[in-house]
Amino acid sequence: MNASEIPALELDGLRDARGGRYALRVLPGELALIQADDPAMLTGFTELCLGLIPPSAGVVSALGLDWAELTPDAARSLRGRIGLVSLQGGWAPHLSVAESVILAGLQHRLGSAAALRERAAELCRRFGLPGLPLERPGQLSQPELARAACARAFLNRPGLLILESPLQGNTVPELRLPLLEALATAQPAACLWLTTSLSVWTDRAIPATQRHRLGAGGLDAIRRVAA
Repeated sequence: MNASEIPALELDGLRDARGGRYALRVLPGELALIQADDPAMLTGFTELCLGLIPPSAGVVSALGLDWAELTPDAARSLRGRIGLVSLQGGWAPHLSVAESVILAGLQHRLGSAAALRERAAELCRRFGLPGLPLERPGQLSQPELARAACARAFLNRPGLLILESPLQGNTVPELRLPLLEALATAQPAACLWLTTSLSVWTDRAIPATQRHRLGAGGLDAIRRVAA
């Protein structure tokens, strides 16, 4: 099996504590778009995919590795190879946004501080910021933090992106175009894009290779989306 055939993310025979069933297979270069009405469901699903919540049954693997078979250190290292936009923000209040953006790259020795700052500043500009924000999170608006979160997710050229409501539902629509451009240049990375917005989920301009609805019963694949 070559690298393009190894799923970047796979949920096989998965059941959660409430009995919900999940099956998902995202290959390199694919984009899975998932919609849920409840933001808490998106967060719980993200935590399943990141190996932070053990399933009641089944296997969750990322970048070809089963979370259940990893040591805590190996799991942390694997998470460092995943680009994440978190619905909760994930910003450390005692650090500047700039420090938070490059932190994972420094921890996993993916480049020097200067090189990471330079690439982060370039990404921030692509996502509509004037540069890498030096302020702390509480000093920025939610749209500014959403832009910085996208820069952080793409910074380390991850093989898997998990974007949890990157447009903040659909309250930052001007972020859509630079995000699509970044996804196009990130190939062959795989992407899991989660949203609460039906308008985002049905957007034909988003090049999703699969679409799913997330609810109390688990994950349902949707073959056709109404125009």
